[in-house]
Amino acid sequence: MPLQAAFPTLQSDIEAAFKKMIDAAQADGDTSDKVIAQLARDLAIAVHSYTLQAVVVANGGGGITGVAAPLAPAGAAPVVGAAVVTVSGNLL
Repeated sequence: MPLQAAFPTLQSDIEAAFKKMIDAAQADGDTSDKVIAQLARDLAIAVHSYTLQAVVVANGGGGITGVAAPLAPAGAAPVVGAAVVTVSGNLL
């Protein structure tokens, strides 16, 4: 999917991470270090999930030359062609 389509999910995941941070700090009286560490983890997960939604498409190709197997009575013959390649996939 285009990353633009995944953007609303990223935004809601980041908002959820901040709300979780506030709730944890108020409920447990956690130290700042614990709260910040958990927030950093939650933000990293949100960004990672967002980038995994990208679909990468690459195009390529080029000329192909070679020699065909010997044929009677002319023998080996040159071969010329073109390749067109399109691949797509997700980031890992």
